[in-house]
Amino acid sequence: MPAGPRARLIASTITTVSDHGVHATTLDELLQRGNASPDFLHHHFPLGRDELVTTAARSVSRMVYSHMCRMADALATMTSVEDWLDRLFAVWRGPWESTPATPETQRRQSYSVAPDSVRTAAETESRNRAIE
Repeated sequence: MPAGPRARLIASTITTVSDHGVHATTLDELLQRGNASPDFLHHHFPLGRDELVTTAARSVSRMVYSHMCRMADALATMTSVEDWLDRLFAVWRGPWESTPATPETQRRQSYSVAPDSVRTAAETESRNRAIE
């Protein structure tokens, strides 16, 4: 079933904020990318841009929580920790790997966590002692 206009506006808000950040995202851009009118926005989000962005953030939060719950349940049946980590991080790597690189996405990717960069508890403890 295709998503309705409200869901499409939320989805385009998630993408726009992801691309530009909250503070650089304007209401006009959200409306244009979501193919929505100001009247539509104010009907569904009476508090305007802030309510729309908050709703989008909550939607992402629910998706992440759902993924984390599924992955926690899958841990017991995984054949290796590496396989589990690959599945855990795939949800975040997928969008990065399928999107053409721009200076902004390259900057953000440099902060992302990949399975091979996950520290063991001993490495983290050693690093923390070195910082102190």
